[in-house]
Amino acid sequence: MSHESSLQAAIARFQDPEEQVSAHYIVARDGTCIQMVLEDHTAWHAGDRGMNESSFYRNRTRC
Repeated sequence: MSHESSLQAAIARFQDPEEQVSAHYIVARDGTCIQMVLEDHTAWHAGDRGMNESSFYRNRTRC
């Protein structure tokens, strides 16, 4: 599978709500950063929203 088709497959999977999978960003091999979920929304990768909101690392940088 080529890099471009892999990237397109990842984007398509994240855009399909039936997959129940997402991430805030996809970083392509060439360094291009593609935002998939708004920062103030919880992506599937982030798991339990309540737990994440009380996380020790919330609002910290370089963690």
